[in-house]
Amino acid sequence: TERERTERLIKMRLREIMMQKDLENVTSKEVGNVRYILNVTREIDNFFPGMFEYHNIRVYDEEATNLLEYWNETYKFITKAKKAGAKCLVHCKMGVSRSASTVIAYAMKEYGWDLDTAFDYVKERRTVTKPNPSFMKQLEEYQGILLQTDQEQPRVGAHPADTARAAGVPAGRSGTGWTNGHDGHQIRTSQRF
Repeated sequence: TERERTERLIKMRLREIMMQKDLENVTSKEVGNVRYILNVTREIDNFFPGMFEYHNIRVYDEEATNLLEYWNETYKFITKAKKAGAKCLVHCKMGVSRSASTVIAYAMKEYGWDLDTAFDYVKERRTVTKPNPSFMKQLEEYQGILLQTDQEQPRVGAHPADTARAAGVPAGRSGTGWTNGHDGHQIRTSQRF
């Protein structure tokens, strides 16, 4: 059956790679340091509960699914793995929509990236990435939520406008610019000149 074939594929992928390159401890080619698994599917069971710490988001890949409501929860789980010095494998049934959307949302929050940047980054590494239209709308909404949060509670360090000015970053659309963070990743900065 399709379910059995999918289960075999996921078991095999646990020994290989869910994405082609690392996304800062979110996914990995090496299962050796994967100790956390984020299962973003209702259809697939946790295959190795004794070997990994699992977190389940039991949702279907449907237009009516509200995945956005889980992204703070999934962010905390992935961050927990990162703080433990481990990797977190994020999967759904096909690795196309639910898990990809979740990793995109994580990248947006963790690195301060806008949706386009996070999407492109994940798509480069997992070419089949294609969140369903509802998840894309939710990612757009999440981007607005994160932008609002950044404006109300700036990231640790200098004021974003000062960071942007010092880096000579030109303003992007809607007054947003980019600069390199302390870890070398680009972060979104709001310019208030």
